[in-house]
Amino acid sequence: MTKWQHSTIALPNNIKEALKQNQRGQVTHFNATATGVKFGVHNWTHGKKEQSNSYLSPENAVNAIAKKLTDFNDDNRPTGQQEFVVLMITRSSINAFIQDLESITQIMQEPVFKQSLAYAKASKNLNKTKMVKTSALSSPCFSQQADITPSFARTIQTVMRNATALANSATQQNLDNAINGLKALKKQQDKSNNEKVKALLSARCQLFSFVAKGELSQIATQLKQNLPSQGNPFTACLVFIGQDLTNIKGLINAN
Repeated sequence: MTKWQHSTIALPNNIKEALKQNQRGQVTHFNATATGVKFGVHNWTHGKKEQSNSYLSPENAVNAIAKKLTDFNDDNRPTGQQEFVVLMITRSSINAFIQDLESITQIMQEPVFKQSLAYAKASKNLNKTKMVKTSALSSPCFSQQADITPSFARTIQTVMRNATALANSATQQNLDNAINGLKALKKQQDKSNNEKVKALLSARCQLFSFVAKGELSQIATQLKQNLPSQGNPFTACLVFIGQDLTNIKGLINAN
């Protein structure tokens, strides 16, 4: 049964191993790409602004998403059978919300999470007020089909390019040039990637996920059932829609 689940987001073990091998200069290829559309919802885009802050409950966030899924006037709305993933961070306190957003942005530098984190930090000292209904996502919201690969894959691709350069340098006939090239590349690699790699390997985030497959209007109905933590005033959601979201789903409940 399709339902909301409490989940852990982290790099899958096979991606972690590929990342480690490429960092060591061993060229190891992997595929983490995804194609489709994505959009986000958070307090400061779809919440109700009060004097003290902007507020958005999981229920109101999902209502806004569901309205968009049934927006037949949007020419970019995906049709037919689609795979569908929502990642939801929701908390009752601004400090816990910030902590979760900091964790998820180590894994995926998605605009909805980065923007929400920036606004949350700026407003963390403001007081909570009453919950209110949110507005619908305005049309157009769906983009055309595009690359929706999470940002962690691009970080690993950078490491892979450095690993390939290291391997190519080692095959040069001029040994002195090869050694110098290796040293320079190693220094560049260490400076540019080691901190990112370290953060990626250890990054984990607790959140709620919803995974489904079907026509978007049907998913919109399923999405509203058994919502988590409905009273929380701080919520950020990232929606993925595509024909094959295997690599997105692989992040969920990774060990």
